[in-house]
Amino acid sequence: MIKSSIPHHQVIINNNSFENTAIKLNRQGDPPITIVSAYRSPRKPMTAEDLHQMFRNQGHVLVAGDLNAKHASWSPLTQQNTPGNIIRRFCDNTGYSLIAPSEPTFIRQNYNSTTIDIAICKGMTVTDCSSISELSSDHNPVLFEVSLDNFTSPALNTYSFPNWYKFQDLLTNTLPGNPKISNPSDIENAIKNFNDCYNSALSHSSTFKSISKPLLSIPLFIRDKIKAKNRIRKAWQITKNPLLKTQLNQMQKAIKKDLNNHKNNIWNELLTEASPDDDSLFKLVKTIKKNKTFNVPPIIGPMGLLYSTEDKVDLFADSLESSFQVNPEPSDADFVDHVEEKVSNFLSRNSRRHTAPLTSPQESADASAVAFSSGPLTRSLFVLTSKQ
Repeated sequence: MIKSSIPHHQVIINNNSFENTAIKLNRQGDPPITIVSAYRSPRKPMTAEDLHQMFRNQGHVLVAGDLNAKHASWSPLTQQNTPGNIIRRFCDNTGYSLIAPSEPTFIRQNYNSTTIDIAICKGMTVTDCSSISELSSDHNPVLFEVSLDNFTSPALNTYSFPNWYKFQDLLTNTLPGNPKISNPSDIENAIKNFNDCYNSALSHSSTFKSISKPLLSIPLFIRDKIKAKNRIRKAWQITKNPLLKTQLNQMQKAIKKDLNNHKNNIWNELLTEASPDDDSLFKLVKTIKKNKTFNVPPIIGPMGLLYSTEDKVDLFADSLESSFQVNPEPSDADFVDHVEEKVSNFLSRNSRRHTAPLTSPQESADASAVAFSSGPLTRSLFVLTSKQ
């Protein structure tokens, strides 16, 4: 129910997991608000994509209702189920707020009461949430109080992948052609209808991929440069002014350099803070090496090739054990005598010296005098002979 004095219109959201009724509140001078009353049957499965579908292309959204989802974070006295885990991960990944009353919403006499009526907010803040035991039903009404003056924009942490063929079909079937326009009000209505049809077709034809890692926060001065670059690019696309094209290229190079410096600074901070004394260094290396496989080749042992880690470790252990053995005591006297005899015989057979007599200083002087008196052609030939 909604007061007739509040400007609003219905929004159609086709969803496989939830039965829903949605309206969009139009606020003059402020972003519109989409409110979705949702119900999920316990027999219906839930996917994260169906959750994203209700929030996609909507700035400020409140989804509330009986989702039949249980999780320890909002219903600690009951056993968790799969929809509860999916909703918990969805809110953690997107940054959306999950609100549930502290009192149970589903009252049962012989079993633990549970909280299965919750709300998920995007771009707005719920200041209070309470379960009201006023009706005779086993389901209590839930009151959510929303603050319209404290909007918070969630982080953009999903990638959208549109199916453009499906988008074209949806837009062709839903967008009327050549609307009748006779006054400014008709123009505004036509623009609004086009935007609604466009966003709805894009939402229903897109798939998504969640970003699990934290996003890189770009400093304000780089974001200002990007905005200025986009304005210059738009002006160049309209005018094709070569001066604007030159300025655009220069700004793109400067922005690229600033982004690289920013990433390097973040990386240097991570390396500085990483320490082998705690888990920070290990986590950093594990993040870098994630999803990378290394093929370790086999090694050859006495019984052939060894592939498993355990067999390789045993082979290394056996090799080291056989290499580093203590010399046996006492030594073999016969073997020592045999070695000493062999060494003595070898030295006696090779005792003759074949070293030529040393050259005297006088012979060196005579040979030098002969070499220098023979002219430049013989200077390169310098031969010393010894007396035999």
